[in-house]
Amino acid sequence: MTTLPDDTPWTSGKTGPRAPVPVAKGAEYITARQFCDLLGGVSFTSLARYIKADPEFPRPIYFANRIRFFRVADIEAYQRLCELRTAAKALAKSEGANTND
Repeated sequence: MTTLPDDTPWTSGKTGPRAPVPVAKGAEYITARQFCDLLGGVSFTSLARYIKADPEFPRPIYFANRIRFFRVADIEAYQRLCELRTAAKALAKSEGANTND
């Protein structure tokens, strides 16, 4: 049986959150990891839940039947859609408050 020397760390020595992966300017596609970082550092599991829960959420494109990428144009369109949804909710809420007066 091989034993490790006493001074060998069990981990790589790096703990805590990992650094976000930068997105190149003008990129047409980003990786799933980069998209998770754009969403605030969510996990791959949370990303899968978002995809399943919202039919308007950007869908991944698979390269080599394995690597997930997302189209930047789809992400930007979804962000605009979310902004419109939020504005519509705020407008409906303010109109509802005005009718109660």
